[in-house]
Amino acid sequence: MTPDQALQAADVELEKAKQLLNVASKVACPHCHATKSHVVDARRRPNQKGFRRRRVCLTCEKRFWTIEVVEPQKHHNI
Repeated sequence: MTPDQALQAADVELEKAKQLLNVASKVACPHCHATKSHVVDARRRPNQKGFRRRRVCLTCEKRFWTIEVVEPQKHHNI
């Protein structure tokens, strides 16, 4: 792989990561259903995959937990 190809592959992976962050940031508040929140605490889930995050809604200021797990992407052969 040439340096240009490696840089292009890294750009593709960075774009994928940005898209995942955009999806993850659209967590809806269970109280008012707003999609803007702030993480105030994050902990690994013991003996399990993923994270447990404590969030505060920026609209109604109520707090709630989310459990976030990265699931492997399934590939379909055609």
